[in-house]
Amino acid sequence: PSSIFSFNTPGLQSIHKKYGQFNLHFLSRNVYFYFFQSPIPIFQTDIPGSGLTWPFIEPSPYGTGLFFLAPIFLSFLFLPLPNFKTTLAPLIASLSILALYLMFFSSGQDQVGLRYAADFIPFLFLPLVDTLKSYFTAKVKCLILASSLLNSYLYIAFFATGKTL
Repeated sequence: PSSIFSFNTPGLQSIHKKYGQFNLHFLSRNVYFYFFQSPIPIFQTDIPGSGLTWPFIEPSPYGTGLFFLAPIFLSFLFLPLPNFKTTLAPLIASLSILALYLMFFSSGQDQVGLRYAADFIPFLFLPLVDTLKSYFTAKVKCLILASSLLNSYLYIAFFATGKTL
């Protein structure tokens, strides 16, 4: 019998049976998918060596990394947090939720962005705004605009390659 908890993909069934829902085994893979997975280039397959074909790139089936979708979050690595007292609680909440998802057996499938990011990203906006209010320059605005355009393009490419949500 089929249920919402059954996994129809044989690879997922064996992994789930061996490691369970949450396991440190999945940490390295999920860190890669959540943060570093780039969009995938689409090559023309009928003519070897012919290069890319429309729509040129598509989102990874397992989610495109946060640093590609929203590179503004890299500011946490390079800029100091101006008010540690007001940013500590949202950071702890976000990192706690993220830690659980990084140990989950699946990062999702066939999606434009990160499947479970809606649970932890909102908590990151408070520290992000607090950090960027002193550094909100033309370069930061261009970075936000560029990432918005990339997200829009990936959304279009997702459907142009015949995928559905």
